[in-house]
This record gives sequence, structure tokens and C-alpha cells, in this order.
Amino acid sequence: VMRWRVFAERTMRALRERMWDPGEGLFRDVDPRTGERTAVRAAAGFLVYGTDVANAEHLAGLERNLFDPDRFWTAFPVPSVSIDDLSFTPYADRGGEGDDAPRGGRTIPFVTSGVIDAVGRAAGAYAPHLRRNVAQLLHRFLRLLFHDGNLGRPNCYPDYNPFTGHPALADGADDHLLGAINDLIVQYVIGIRPHVQGITVDPFPFGLDHAELRGARVRGISLDVIVSGDRVTVIADGAKREERLGTRMEL
Repeated sequence: VMRWRVFAERTMRALRERMWDPGEGLFRDVDPRTGERTAVRAAAGFLVYGTDVANAEHLAGLERNLFDPDRFWTAFPVPSVSIDDLSFTPYADRGGEGDDAPRGGRTIPFVTSGVIDAVGRAAGAYAPHLRRNVAQLLHRFLRLLFHDGNLGRPNCYPDYNPFTGHPALADGADDHLLGAINDLIVQYVIGIRPHVQGITVDPFPFGLDHAELRGARVRGISLDVIVSGDRVTVIADGAKREERLGTRMEL
């Protein structure tokens, strides 16, 4: 155990010292050839906030970059690189024959899902004022996933235009399934977040009239959660509890 703890601490120290750019307030990729940070402002840097590598000391950088409409806070976030980055393009351009991945700047469900979860963790751990931002981010993300806003025509393409929300249709596949969409809804809209000690039920403020999940089986408990206006009702193995939205319940 001690051996792996040493490795973990060494990795954490390297991430903070080598990847964190205090001037920009971003975690940046490191070029393996030179050991230096790259100049690209990539959305993948926000994924660090989903771990204990990032903490309150790094919070200002997250807020300054992710929620800036001149960087990452687009109509349909999160673009894979900042819109003021030299490599940014919102179009599904490829680098050439045999290059299946779009160039930087598209909104990629896999990346955006991870960013939402990362900011959600930060909101729960040390930045509760970000709860509304998480709700806004998830709401904007979910708007991407329907053809022309039609709730009867869901989709999940590999990547989208971060300004218009239009997907890349070249592949002809709309079931990419690399976004943890249902998980985000369960964790933040319904508010069910299991952990080592038990289960937290704590929906974020989405402003919905009504949302519910019934018959969930979580850590051996049969669980119903009903969010109605500003009230949250939890029924755990038949025992009922009701609290105001924003009151964390531990089971």
C-alpha cells in the first residue's frame, strides 16, 4: 500500500508542478519530447478538477477560463480547445486522408461529459457556488443531443459545432455513446451520488417543475427520488424523507 501511495503522491506533485500554468490558470499538456508545457488551451485540462489533484487553489483558473465566452463558454459547450486558441476551428475539418478525428474546437460529448462531472465534484468538495454553473453547463450540453430540438429525435454524434450545435454528419452515426449522459442526469438532476461511506442525495438547481427516478437499486437500497419545485423527496427502502432543494441528504 505504501508503495502505491508514494507513486500517487509523486504523480500528483508532477501534475501540479509540470502541468499547472499559474499565469493562464490552466492545466496544460506536456510535450513528452521536451518536458515543457504546450501552448494549447485544451478542455481536457479541466478533467483534473474531477480528482484531488486540483483544489481550491486552482479554482480561480477554472472559473476564469471555463465560464469565459471568449474561451470555453460557448452556446453549446465545451469546445475541445479554447476559441481564442490559434488551433481552434468550429468546423469538422480533418487533417487529411486517414485522419478520422476533427481538428481542435469541436464540442465532443466524451470530453464535455468529463468536464461536467469534474466541475460537479469541485462544486461538492469546495465550491458550492458552482452548482448553478454545473446545472447551466449540463442543460446546454443536453440541448445538443436532439435533432432540431425535437425531444422525440435524440442523438449522440462524435462531435458538434460549439456555436450552432450542428453535428458532423459525415460518419452517418448518431449513437456514438461516448458521453456519460444518463450518469450525469442521475448524479446532478436527480442528485444520487454513491460513495464509499454511503449515498448522497443532493440535486443541483436546474429549475425544473418535476423530475423523478423510481426503483433505483443503489448500494443495496431501493431508492425513489422525486424533485418537485424546491422540494426533494427520498424514499429509501420504504422510509420517506423530504427536504428543501439544496439540503444534502446522506443515506
